[in-house]
Amino acid sequence: MYGQRVGCLHFGAYTPEEADKLFVAGKCESRVVWSWPSKHGVDIAKRVMINHKDQWYKEVSIMFDRLEAMRKALVQELAKCGSKKDWSHITT
Repeated sequence: MYGQRVGCLHFGAYTPEEADKLFVAGKCESRVVWSWPSKHGVDIAKRVMINHKDQWYKEVSIMFDRLEAMRKALVQELAKCGSKKDWSHITT
């Protein structure tokens, strides 16, 4: 099931000791699954980059400009509120 996601997974155990072992193993396995992105996301990104690369760059540029403007506005509002701290790390 490489690259796939499971919505819900149930384990059954006959003894409390088995249940404890399954719980520990499940925790370890879930960590691995959460650390690896699903294959579907990679396929979608590949299609976008192959078929719509120019549009993607344009949209990322718009998003970047918007975030930059919001950061500058935040620093201005902080100054209006009387903050004396150096907030340059937000805008640089």
